[in-house]
Amino acid sequence: MALRPSPWGDPRGPNTSTVSLQVVEVADSQMCRLASLWFSVTNAVQSSFGPSTFSLPTMTTTLYAAKKIITMNPSRPVASHVAVRDGRVLGVGSLEELSGWGGATLDTRFQDKVLMPGFVEGHSHLMAGSLWRYVYCGYFDVTDPDGRVVAGSRTLDDVVKALSEAGAKSEPGTAIVGWGFDPIYFGATRCSRHDLDRVSSSRAVGVLHASGHILNVNTA
Repeated sequence: MALRPSPWGDPRGPNTSTVSLQVVEVADSQMCRLASLWFSVTNAVQSSFGPSTFSLPTMTTTLYAAKKIITMNPSRPVASHVAVRDGRVLGVGSLEELSGWGGATLDTRFQDKVLMPGFVEGHSHLMAGSLWRYVYCGYFDVTDPDGRVVAGSRTLDDVVKALSEAGAKSEPGTAIVGWGFDPIYFGATRCSRHDLDRVSSSRAVGVLHASGHILNVNTA
């Protein structure tokens, strides 16, 4: 790099141009060394890991077909397809509507199922659906999955009666199980093994509390 002196001279002194030139040359030399070091490190990394390490991941779009898709959106409550890319829902609609997302793979594994894209439910008591195979012993009247109203058990004697009737209809030797029992409505009365012994003294009898955390059983 060359520094052309001013034709009028330098008012700061006769050696100013020389000093400035030396400073510029030192700075240029340091920048060159830094640039050389940077390229050396970059080449070493690429040589160690290969060029594919620095390539962007390929994201594919999948269109899932379903018998019915419940969107949870009042303006578009149902759809037939859902588009998913990199684990995220892009959109729902018809196959034609989702074609705007570009090339995609059509997946028909759910074509006879009902889907709820993006639906997250953190505290649903789904276990209640499986409990209906046993005897309901709750306090209040409820409606079962078939639409039949099942009377509640207002007293501990009602609980024993419901379990006994179910036991008479079940296979001999099998356990008699009740659920939904909530003694909070029975005042100071508590269920003991002696109460459940009235249901059966030879078969296992158990009743699950409404909380799902306590189970009373008989002696057997």
